[in-house]
Order: sequence, then C-alpha cells, then structure tokens
Amino acid sequence: EKALAFMESFVNDEEVRNIYDKINDVEYYAKKEGLEKGQKEGLIKTAKNMLADGLDLKTISHYTGLTQEEIEKLKTPV
Repeated sequence: EKALAFMESFVNDEEVRNIYDKINDVEYYAKKEGLEKGQKEGLIKTAKNMLADGLDLKTISHYTGLTQEEIEKLKTPV
C-alpha cells in the first residue's frame, strides 16, 4: 500500500516528473555520446592499422567513413 501511495504521489507531482524526465534525458544523451565516442575510437584504430598496412587514404576513408584529412592527421604522432 505504501509503495502504491508513493507511486501515485510521484505520478501526480508535475515537478517531480519534470526532474525525472530531465534525469532520463541526461542519461540518454550521455550513453549516446559515449557510444559514439567509442565507435569513433574504433574507427581510428582501424584506420591506423590500415595505414600501417600501407593502404591509401581514399580506401581507408571509404571503409572507415573518416575524412582523408582525419586520416592524414593519424600519420603524425601527437
């Protein structure tokens, strides 16, 4: 009964719902950003391996989706 009462008060409290929605939005975008960053890091690693194997920039760009400028920067150590 207590849990049901709590849920009813939660659902009926607009301010609490708005805060909950904002927290969910932040969590969603954080996960999305993390996934995109991980995918980009994977593409960069693949491009570096392809460079090491002597593939040309155009081919690497085709298969990774990275621009030729991005790939060119991978040639020079930071």
